[in-house]
Amino acid sequence: MNQSYEREKDQSFMSDLSSLEKMEWAVKELEEGLICKDAIKMKSSLSELHEHTQDLSSPHYMKFILSPLLREMCRFLEKENASKVKRMIICFYGADKSSAMMEIIDHGCKEAIVLFERQKGFVHKEIDSVIQYILCHYQQDISVDQLAEVVCRTPSYLSSIFKKETGENLARYIRQVRMEKARELLDESYEKIVDIAREVGYQNVSYFCQIFRETYGISPKRYRTRCVKLVNMREMDEDIEI
Repeated sequence: MNQSYEREKDQSFMSDLSSLEKMEWAVKELEEGLICKDAIKMKSSLSELHEHTQDLSSPHYMKFILSPLLREMCRFLEKENASKVKRMIICFYGADKSSAMMEIIDHGCKEAIVLFERQKGFVHKEIDSVIQYILCHYQQDISVDQLAEVVCRTPSYLSSIFKKETGENLARYIRQVRMEKARELLDESYEKIVDIAREVGYQNVSYFCQIFRETYGISPKRYRTRCVKLVNMREMDEDIEI
């Protein structure tokens, strides 16, 4: 509801602006998109910029209004290709036509968008790799440092992107996986609780029972007893039906 309201407010705001003001607004939005690495916002703002620069032919004003955007763009793209950025700057400030300046800005923005989308793809792959590692090694001791090594990242960076992508912190996710596996074993096997605890990565059975109770609101022993009762009741019902 709030997002819908914000969109309506932006549309109303834009309708009251002149072409010149709309162009300035689009440039500002592009700068914000670059700073936030927001590819979607950049695509939308770049389209707006193209729409409102068609009738503006003053190269001096174009250079003035686009220069801050160019600087922000070059600051980002310089990490990828410093020599290309230098040529971009030379061409931009040497241009005597608005169309030539816009062509340089357009090309730079599109390169930045591709990089942002590629980086986002890498993040998804990194998170997938971490999740797969946890699912395969939940029986063992797993630390954030260890997971960070799997994807060649720092522990703080991995914790941050994992939380951002999944909405869950790493330690809680590992615990969740272990508890789900423990519940499956309690449901489907007759293994001792101490053995199940070790099988899901807990050497201390008391600590395992504490975490299980915090997660499901019941101890592992009572959970198993309840499951057995339910199975017996189902079997009795089946016998009655027969």
